[in-house]
Amino acid sequence: MKLKRIEIAKLFVLPANMRAEGKPDLSQILPSIRARGELVPLIVRLAQDAERFEIVAGKQRYRAALALALESGEVDAATVPHPTLASKGRQRESLALLDDREAYCPTGYSLKAWLFGGTSIPVTAALFDVGDYQGETVSDLFGKERYFADGATFWTAQTAAAEAKAEGYRAVGCVR
Repeated sequence: MKLKRIEIAKLFVLPANMRAEGKPDLSQILPSIRARGELVPLIVRLAQDAERFEIVAGKQRYRAALALALESGEVDAATVPHPTLASKGRQRESLALLDDREAYCPTGYSLKAWLFGGTSIPVTAALFDVGDYQGETVSDLFGKERYFADGATFWTAQTAAAEAKAEGYRAVGCVR
């Protein structure tokens, strides 16, 4: 599976979708998406014209997202992809904060920092081969950004890679 951000104008509901006919009933899903945002990505495939994407699964979520975009007139692009980076447990914690009117719920880049416990280390920062990494990496909903899920595991691997590079430089006389 590949996660990718696709312009909403390039999406359409697959005619074979069992719910493709009639006006969708969004009364159950709309309040949840309004309060918490979209947590589950749509499943799409490239259409025959190779310029658009057919929605295979997620028509109700798509229609609800369209309704909210029209209702609000804006989309918080900095917040939308971040909950998808989180584990299910961390998503539940952020949703509980969102539901608690007296609690502060971070948004935008503050949400990203909160989800990662204060550090968000991009995969591009690795000095080591990420393919050999024993820890977990996560990516955003659109697959644009990848991060190390656990800072401590990252720093263990990063330190070992830095020490190996330093030893290699010492071995050839570049560093004392």
